[in-house]
Amino acid sequence: MKFIKVFISAITMFFFIYTNSASADPWHGYTKITHLYPAKSGYIFTVESALPTHSTCSDGKRFSIPINHVNYEAMVSTLITAFVADKEIRINLDNITEPNCQPTINRFTVKR
Repeated sequence: MKFIKVFISAITMFFFIYTNSASADPWHGYTKITHLYPAKSGYIFTVESALPTHSTCSDGKRFSIPINHVNYEAMVSTLITAFVADKEIRINLDNITEPNCQPTINRFTVKR
């Protein structure tokens, strides 16, 4: 009887974690920046490894920081610094329902 309770608790916890992580904004694994270019809508960049399930341009490698992002200046300057230093970044995409040309990111980390 105790085994059944533990088993049901484990299954319930698994589904709770799985459904919560599935609804979160997607993270893209560490990758290097290959191109940077400012645009009227924000700062656009491409990376080495593709994420075609979200990005439909530049072979799934194009993303952007929207110009109206609250941390736009800090994010762009950090992105440029990572590019110049040839560092890898890991980006977090805004939750989108369908792939588009340049999905927007809401945050990223720079690998040391």
